[in-house]
Amino acid sequence: NYTLNSNIVTSGTGTIDLTVTSGTLTIAKGVTVTSANGITYTANAMSLLGDSVFGAGTLTIAPSSAGYDIQLGSTASDVGTLGLSNTELATLTGTGSIILGGAGYSGDISTAGVLDGSGIYELTTTGTINITDAIGSNTAPSHMEFTANSGINIGANITGNGNSLVFNSPVTLTANTTLSDSGDITFDSTIDGDGLGPWTLAIDSTGG
Repeated sequence: NYTLNSNIVTSGTGTIDLTVTSGTLTIAKGVTVTSANGITYTANAMSLLGDSVFGAGTLTIAPSSAGYDIQLGSTASDVGTLGLSNTELATLTGTGSIILGGAGYSGDISTAGVLDGSGIYELTTTGTINITDAIGSNTAPSHMEFTANSGINIGANITGNGNSLVFNSPVTLTANTTLSDSGDITFDSTIDGDGLGPWTLAIDSTGG
Protein backbone atom coordinates (compact mmCIF):
# COMPACT_ATOMS: atom_id res chain seq x y z
CA ASN A 1 0.00 0.00 0.00
CA TYR A 2 1.05 3.59 -0.60
CA THR A 3 -0.56 6.80 0.70
CA LEU A 4 0.36 10.20 -0.73
CA ASN A 5 0.13 12.74 2.10
CA SER A 6 1.85 15.73 0.45
CA ASN A 7 1.14 17.81 -2.63
CA ILE A 8 2.99 17.11 -5.88
CA VAL A 9 3.36 19.83 -8.53
CA THR A 10 5.36 19.64 -11.76
CA SER A 11 6.43 22.44 -14.08
CA GLY A 12 7.84 22.50 -17.59
CA THR A 13 7.50 19.11 -19.26
CA GLY A 14 7.34 17.12 -16.04
CA THR A 15 4.83 14.29 -15.63
CA ILE A 16 3.65 12.35 -12.58
CA ASP A 17 3.49 8.56 -12.44
CA LEU A 18 2.36 6.84 -9.23
CA THR A 19 2.44 3.04 -9.33
CA VAL A 20 1.58 0.49 -6.65
CA THR A 21 2.27 -3.09 -7.70
CA SER A 22 0.56 -4.62 -4.66
CA GLY A 23 -2.15 -3.07 -2.51
CA THR A 24 -3.94 0.28 -2.62
CA LEU A 25 -2.85 3.65 -3.96
CA THR A 26 -4.37 6.39 -1.76
CA ILE A 27 -4.39 10.10 -2.53
CA ALA A 28 -5.13 11.53 0.92
CA LYS A 29 -7.89 14.07 1.50
CA GLY A 30 -6.57 17.63 1.21
CA VAL A 31 -3.68 16.61 -1.06
CA THR A 32 -3.40 17.99 -4.61
CA VAL A 33 -1.53 16.32 -7.48
CA THR A 34 -0.89 18.81 -10.31
CA SER A 35 0.66 18.35 -13.75
CA ALA A 36 -0.48 19.77 -17.09
CA ASN A 37 1.75 17.29 -18.91
CA GLY A 38 0.21 14.03 -17.76
CA ILE A 39 -0.65 12.12 -14.60
CA THR A 40 -0.73 8.31 -14.42
CA TYR A 41 -2.09 6.23 -11.54
CA THR A 42 -1.50 2.49 -11.66
CA ALA A 43 -2.77 0.10 -8.97
CA ASN A 44 -5.28 -2.73 -8.55
CA ALA A 45 -7.09 -0.68 -5.85
CA MET A 46 -7.32 3.07 -5.35
CA SER A 47 -8.73 5.52 -2.84
CA LEU A 48 -8.85 8.94 -4.50
CA LEU A 49 -9.73 11.38 -1.74
CA GLY A 50 -7.56 14.37 -2.75
CA ASP A 51 -7.60 16.38 -5.97
CA SER A 52 -5.84 15.56 -9.23
CA VAL A 53 -5.43 18.58 -11.53
CA PHE A 54 -4.18 17.79 -15.03
CA GLY A 55 -5.09 20.89 -17.07
CA ALA A 56 -5.10 20.26 -20.81
CA GLY A 57 -2.99 17.13 -20.38
CA THR A 58 -4.23 13.60 -19.75
CA LEU A 59 -4.86 11.58 -16.63
CA THR A 60 -4.55 7.82 -17.08
CA ILE A 61 -5.85 5.27 -14.58
CA ALA A 62 -5.23 1.54 -14.95
CA PRO A 63 -4.72 -1.55 -12.79
CA SER A 64 -1.18 -2.76 -12.19
CA SER A 65 -2.30 -6.17 -13.52
CA ALA A 66 -3.14 -5.76 -17.21
CA GLY A 67 -6.10 -8.19 -17.16
CA TYR A 68 -7.62 -6.90 -13.92
CA ASP A 69 -11.17 -5.57 -14.43
CA ILE A 70 -12.33 -1.98 -13.83
CA GLN A 71 -15.67 -0.95 -12.32
CA LEU A 72 -17.05 2.59 -12.65
CA GLY A 73 -20.07 4.08 -10.92
CA SER A 74 -21.94 4.71 -7.70
CA THR A 75 -21.50 1.16 -6.35
CA ALA A 76 -18.03 0.44 -7.77
CA SER A 77 -15.93 -1.77 -5.50
CA ASP A 78 -12.25 -2.57 -5.10
CA VAL A 79 -13.11 -6.17 -4.20
CA GLY A 80 -11.64 -8.18 -7.06
CA THR A 81 -11.69 -5.16 -9.39
CA LEU A 82 -10.30 -1.64 -9.60
CA GLY A 83 -13.39 0.30 -8.53
CA LEU A 84 -13.76 4.04 -9.10
CA SER A 85 -16.84 5.69 -7.61
CA ASN A 86 -18.51 8.87 -8.87
CA THR A 87 -17.09 10.66 -5.83
CA GLU A 88 -13.55 9.59 -6.77
CA LEU A 89 -14.03 10.54 -10.42
CA ALA A 90 -15.16 14.00 -9.29
CA THR A 91 -11.69 14.61 -7.77
CA LEU A 92 -10.14 14.49 -11.28
CA THR A 93 -10.09 18.00 -12.75
CA GLY A 94 -8.91 19.13 -16.18
CA THR A 95 -9.88 20.01 -19.73
CA GLY A 96 -7.95 17.08 -21.17
CA SER A 97 -8.94 13.41 -21.26
CA ILE A 98 -9.33 10.96 -18.41
CA ILE A 99 -8.15 7.63 -19.89
CA LEU A 100 -9.51 4.58 -18.09
CA GLY A 101 -7.58 1.48 -19.09
CA GLY A 102 -5.42 2.44 -22.05
CA ALA A 103 -3.68 0.93 -25.05
CA GLY A 104 -1.93 -1.83 -23.08
CA TYR A 105 -4.91 -2.75 -20.91
CA SER A 106 -6.75 -6.06 -21.52
CA GLY A 107 -9.32 -6.37 -18.71
CA ASP A 108 -13.04 -5.61 -18.91
CA ILE A 109 -14.50 -2.20 -18.04
CA SER A 110 -18.02 -2.25 -16.55
CA THR A 111 -20.48 0.11 -14.91
CA ALA A 112 -21.53 -0.58 -11.33
CA GLY A 113 -24.47 1.63 -10.46
CA VAL A 114 -25.21 4.92 -12.22
CA LEU A 115 -22.03 6.49 -13.65
CA ASP A 116 -21.94 10.28 -13.36
CA GLY A 117 -19.18 12.76 -14.06
CA SER A 118 -18.65 15.92 -16.10
CA GLY A 119 -15.21 15.06 -17.48
CA ILE A 120 -13.89 13.90 -20.84
CA TYR A 121 -13.63 10.11 -20.55
CA GLU A 122 -11.92 7.59 -22.80
CA LEU A 123 -12.61 3.95 -21.91
CA THR A 124 -10.01 1.84 -23.71
CA THR A 125 -9.31 -1.90 -23.54
CA THR A 126 -8.55 -4.91 -25.71
CA GLY A 127 -11.21 -6.66 -23.61
CA THR A 128 -14.93 -5.82 -23.34
CA ILE A 129 -16.84 -2.75 -22.17
CA ASN A 130 -20.14 -3.56 -20.41
CA ILE A 131 -22.68 -0.77 -19.90
CA THR A 132 -25.38 -2.23 -17.64
CA ASP A 133 -26.20 0.96 -15.70
CA ALA A 134 -27.09 4.45 -16.89
CA ILE A 135 -24.34 6.93 -17.69
CA GLY A 136 -24.88 10.66 -17.21
CA SER A 137 -28.43 10.55 -15.90
CA ASN A 138 -27.55 13.07 -13.14
CA THR A 139 -24.25 14.61 -14.31
CA ALA A 140 -23.47 14.05 -17.98
CA PRO A 141 -19.90 13.70 -19.31
CA SER A 142 -18.58 16.45 -21.59
CA HIS A 143 -17.37 13.77 -24.01
CA MET A 144 -17.20 9.99 -23.84
CA GLU A 145 -15.31 7.61 -26.11
CA PHE A 146 -15.46 3.81 -25.99
CA THR A 147 -12.83 1.48 -27.52
CA ALA A 148 -12.91 -2.27 -26.85
CA ASN A 149 -11.39 -4.84 -29.20
CA SER A 150 -13.76 -7.54 -27.86
CA GLY A 151 -16.82 -5.32 -28.20
CA ILE A 152 -19.05 -2.85 -26.38
CA ASN A 153 -22.19 -4.25 -24.71
CA ILE A 154 -24.83 -1.59 -24.05
CA GLY A 155 -27.88 -2.27 -21.92
CA ALA A 156 -28.58 1.14 -20.36
CA ASN A 157 -29.07 4.76 -21.40
CA ILE A 158 -26.10 7.05 -22.02
CA THR A 159 -26.45 10.84 -21.85
CA GLY A 160 -23.71 13.21 -22.98
CA ASN A 161 -23.35 16.94 -22.42
CA GLY A 162 -22.84 18.32 -25.91
CA ASN A 163 -19.36 17.26 -27.03
CA SER A 164 -20.21 13.88 -28.53
CA LEU A 165 -20.37 10.17 -27.81
CA VAL A 166 -18.01 7.99 -29.86
CA PHE A 167 -18.12 4.19 -30.20
CA ASN A 168 -14.95 2.97 -31.92
CA SER A 169 -15.71 -0.77 -31.71
CA PRO A 170 -18.61 -3.16 -32.48
CA VAL A 171 -21.68 -2.47 -30.33
CA THR A 172 -24.07 -5.17 -29.05
CA LEU A 173 -27.41 -4.13 -27.54
CA THR A 174 -28.46 -6.13 -24.47
CA ALA A 175 -31.59 -4.06 -23.62
CA ASN A 176 -33.66 -1.15 -24.92
CA THR A 177 -31.31 1.82 -25.00
CA THR A 178 -31.40 5.58 -25.58
CA LEU A 179 -28.27 7.54 -26.49
CA SER A 180 -28.60 11.31 -26.02
CA ASP A 181 -26.21 14.15 -26.80
CA SER A 182 -26.60 17.58 -28.35
CA GLY A 183 -23.28 16.92 -30.08
CA ASP A 184 -22.46 14.12 -32.52
CA ILE A 185 -23.07 10.45 -31.77
CA THR A 186 -20.65 8.39 -33.83
CA PHE A 187 -20.41 4.66 -34.52
CA ASP A 188 -17.24 3.50 -36.24
CA SER A 189 -18.28 -0.16 -36.46
CA THR A 190 -21.34 -2.42 -36.40
CA ILE A 191 -24.44 -2.35 -34.17
CA ASP A 192 -26.14 -5.69 -33.41
CA GLY A 193 -28.43 -7.26 -30.84
CA ASP A 194 -27.45 -10.03 -28.46
CA GLY A 195 -30.09 -12.40 -29.86
CA LEU A 196 -32.34 -12.08 -26.79
CA GLY A 197 -34.31 -9.04 -28.01
CA PRO A 198 -35.67 -7.48 -30.07
CA TRP A 199 -34.15 -4.35 -28.56
CA THR A 200 -34.74 -0.74 -29.53
CA LEU A 201 -31.91 1.76 -29.98
CA ALA A 202 -33.12 5.37 -29.82
CA ILE A 203 -30.68 8.13 -30.78
CA ASP A 204 -31.44 11.67 -29.62
CA SER A 205 -28.93 14.04 -31.13
CA THR A 206 -29.01 17.54 -32.58
CA GLY A 207 -25.46 16.99 -33.81
CA GLY A 208 -24.70 14.47 -36.55
